Amino acid sequence: IRVPEDISIVGIDNDEISAFLSPALTTINIPIQKITQLAMDKALRLISDKEVKATTEILKGNLIIRESTKNIIK
Repeated sequence: IRVPEDISIVGIDNDEISAFLSPALTTINIPIQKITQLAMDKALRLISDKEVKATTEILKGNLIIRESTKNIIK
């Protein structure tokens, strides 16, 4: 199987090594610091016996197109 001729591969988290692989890995850069901050805030509220309401947070990542994908709309 050849990448990207036969199959496209996409990673997640935009690890530094992604750009240096051969072929370079297309990846989704996720806002890990914001996700961690939100999770810690909720955990600390729970530990403090404070009310924690269920919420939905929409956090945007971005697609970084590299050589491991083919035929992606840019």
